[in-house]
Amino acid sequence: DKPDTLPPFVRAVVSQIACAGTGNIQAVIRSGTTDYNSPDMAMPATLTQSVMHIWEQNPATNEGWINLNEVDDLEFGFESS
Repeated sequence: DKPDTLPPFVRAVVSQIACAGTGNIQAVIRSGTTDYNSPDMAMPATLTQSVMHIWEQNPATNEGWINLNEVDDLEFGFESS
């Protein structure tokens, strides 16, 4: 059995990717059937750099991450923008 609530030290969900190229990229988080995109971020020029977006709040509720099921059911990704 896993608890229904997150431990108090869980503060954010982080999306990170190492990529290189030109243009912009967005982090995408899927909660249920809805996709939420981060603001545009410049794609790094080399693979030694990475792009990261911190989701401090659940974009579906605009509240902190409270329920373990909120995190358990998430899908993450990146797309060019």
